[in-house]
Amino acid sequence: MPRIGLRELKTRASEVIRDVEENQVRYVITKRGHPRAILMPYSAEQESAPPDRAESWNKLVEALADVGRNWSSPLTAEEILNDMRR
Repeated sequence: MPRIGLRELKTRASEVIRDVEENQVRYVITKRGHPRAILMPYSAEQESAPPDRAESWNKLVEALADVGRNWSSPLTAEEILNDMRR
């Protein structure tokens, strides 16, 4: 994702919005070099249907169960993470 500073965004707002609309580009908006927001194309679906926490949790549980069913390593996930931290 391209990054754009807040001052530059103020100067080039029309151009940036056009890029977002026409090319579906997402921008990371920065302030003093630190990310502060994401500018992304508008989606009526996302606005009208906020994420359902229970549904999101159930999807996560399903994904974790799927990983567990397909786990082929003799090591546990915890053991792998511990090895990576060393």
